[in-house]
Amino acid sequence: MAERIQNCALIATKKSGLETTSGPLETRDYELNSEKAMKKKLYATTRDHAIVKVTGGGLKIEFSTGMYELFKSCANEFYQSETLKFKCQKTPVYDNIGSLVESKYRLSSGRNGVYTINLYHTKCSCLVNGKMVNQFAESDLLEIIQLTSNKLISEILTVDEVNGKFQEILQECMLVLTNKQT
Repeated sequence: MAERIQNCALIATKKSGLETTSGPLETRDYELNSEKAMKKKLYATTRDHAIVKVTGGGLKIEFSTGMYELFKSCANEFYQSETLKFKCQKTPVYDNIGSLVESKYRLSSGRNGVYTINLYHTKCSCLVNGKMVNQFAESDLLEIIQLTSNKLISEILTVDEVNGKFQEILQECMLVLTNKQT
């Protein structure tokens, strides 16, 4: 897992022809400020692993950086599963220079929306809303957490160790950025 952490894109990944999606691409009308995004990610390594907040229309979950990256990976695995009860449309969201800043998963049953989960890659958070948020909270979230737990067990890691590795990598990246600017 440590090697994968070192090789993964911490802030945003660029578009590639290899990414599969069942939905259209979306773009945001801004260019990601990489330095600011890295500072947010670095700060997030120090917060609680998951903070759940009830919003007007659903749930917001703020993660530590390590927990977010694990959750993001396991959520992608879960929503691409053949055993998923609902139809799922994944939509990658890019900034105007091609950096992946968000992933959306829209679940539906026939023409009826179940819920949408937005994963905000630069903020280490997700927002879940829709008519059946309880489906996420009572069932799907538990399965994603189980996948996350299994991944940690198989790699013999803790979330704190993952966060520590992200702290090291982000600090190195910020140092490189600072040296380039001087």
